[in-house]
Amino acid sequence: MVQKLIEKGNSRHSFVQAVLLDYVEAQAVEDISKLKHLAELMKEKMPAILASKEGLKVACALFNLLEAKDRKSVVKSLPCAEMAVNRIAHLFVIHVANNLDDTQLTKKKVLHDVLMKIDDQIDDFNFQNVLNSALMPLETETKNGVLQYKCNSYLTQEDLSCMSLFLDKSTSKKDRKIRSVELFKIVQKPLSMFFEEKLSF
Repeated sequence: MVQKLIEKGNSRHSFVQAVLLDYVEAQAVEDISKLKHLAELMKEKMPAILASKEGLKVACALFNLLEAKDRKSVVKSLPCAEMAVNRIAHLFVIHVANNLDDTQLTKKKVLHDVLMKIDDQIDDFNFQNVLNSALMPLETETKNGVLQYKCNSYLTQEDLSCMSLFLDKSTSKKDRKIRSVELFKIVQKPLSMFFEEKLSF
């Protein structure tokens, strides 16, 4: 039933996203291989399910399960600049940037697209969160035996919990500290230049 809903393009509806989340959470206990198949089906359709917190949870969970080459397909399908100002979609952009091992792809496709809109969007709270996540990347902790994102100063606990599903099953191999340094370097110079120009102005 879930496969038919996706193939017919119904995954953009929030009630379908709730069904998808039920399926994903049930299969986490039953059969993780079915979820990997679902992730394959959804890899280029992730933006369509970011209309609700349930959809966000599904997208983050499936992204965690995808292999490196499939993650690249996801990233290439994302309209990152548009998503960076959306209340829900910007959280998926943050999750991707904080879990993609290929930081060159993060630079070219994710953060470059976002930084191109800085003049118009710097006052937007969601946009600021995306930049904050590169300056202060997400940290993880284990609670009750489950790996999850650690509480921070710019995202709510609810948002972080939506992004944490299957974090412990992530195919990412890069050390988070190394990624943090790389993300910081990507945004440091463009932000410095932006604020220097604005202060001069």
